[in-house]
Amino acid sequence: MQNLDRLMSACFSGYRAQKFPFPFWEGNREYDALALQLEEAVRAAINAGYAFFYCGAAQGFDLLAAETVLRLREMGEDVRLRCAIPFPGQAEGWPKSWRQRYEQVLCQSDELLTLSSCYSRGCYQLRNRYMVDHSCRLICYFDGRLGGTAATVRYAMKKKLEIVNLAAVICEGNA
Repeated sequence: MQNLDRLMSACFSGYRAQKFPFPFWEGNREYDALALQLEEAVRAAINAGYAFFYCGAAQGFDLLAAETVLRLREMGEDVRLRCAIPFPGQAEGWPKSWRQRYEQVLCQSDELLTLSSCYSRGCYQLRNRYMVDHSCRLICYFDGRLGGTAATVRYAMKKKLEIVNLAAVICEGNA
């Protein structure tokens, strides 16, 4: 049963809002293009048989991805959102608007998985590896920058996940 669950699971990885190469807010052309490509990627995953989506619930790409899954579920898609939280209090110190989005996503998610009891130096990597280890597809936004997303993409490649990189799609669309 657990292996079947993995075969039907995808996860997300991408940058925090401030790390994006464009303003990360609705109404910005690049953001809107990303949101559309993300929805198309999630729909393609659903059509390929994916029903479970793991999200790390960080501000930026993670929360946009979670909101996309929740919106599609609201529209009648048979999908489940699993939020992998690195530690309690992840959103402490975030701007109010991001905390509100975070809390809404957690309230609407189908499953909350808190992976560490408190913050530690490696808790984000633990969260990212957990999501990859429980998935067969990674939907990401990765343009080559160093950091957690780069490490997650490398780990997903090592684990032979199918990788859907929206940064490549957005760049091709603007060429």
